[in-house]
Amino acid sequence: MHKTLLILINIFLTVGLIAQADSVKLTNFTGNTHDRGVSLSWTTESESNVQEFVVERSLDAIDFQPVGQTSSKGLSLASENYDYDDDGVYREQVYYRLRTIMAHKEEVSNIIAVVRNSKLDLPEIMIYPTVGNENVRISKSTEDELENAQIRVFNLNGDLVHSESFAGDFVNKNLDVSGYAAGLYVIELRDGKYASKTKFVKTNW
Repeated sequence: MHKTLLILINIFLTVGLIAQADSVKLTNFTGNTHDRGVSLSWTTESESNVQEFVVERSLDAIDFQPVGQTSSKGLSLASENYDYDDDGVYREQVYYRLRTIMAHKEEVSNIIAVVRNSKLDLPEIMIYPTVGNENVRISKSTEDELENAQIRVFNLNGDLVHSESFAGDFVNKNLDVSGYAAGLYVIELRDGKYASKTKFVKTNW
């Protein structure tokens, strides 16, 4: 009985020491946009048994997916700085968090970096009707001219079903959707790298 108790105590102490050995203190996590996408940076105050940091991205602050990783400094009692470039991301607002991979456990940061793209200043687009079977009228919220402007239409599978370039100073434009299959579509106004989007439903009646 005493021997079993001693074994259990030793196991408990060993597990406690291992958990205590795996630690990280994140003090800062920020992101900024640039011409290629998003640049992230973070600082740790101390690290122990840290193997790597996994960068996770979300468009809704709920569903996060891994996009890359950065090796850690390992063991450190001093401040350490890290950075990661998430290229090709051109969204109005994106959310990031860090998943720290340690020797015996993983830990998700409670700091979420919210990155807003201030360059994404396209005018909003509005459509009427939002449900129809023949024509959709697309209206741009301002008369500002756009460069390299396109209207593109995607189905729910992400397939491009229509694309056309147009003069950047348009205000209203009619789009013939009579040949589309019934379903939900996304209309995108794109100017170079940046886009404004809205949705409509094509019906058969």
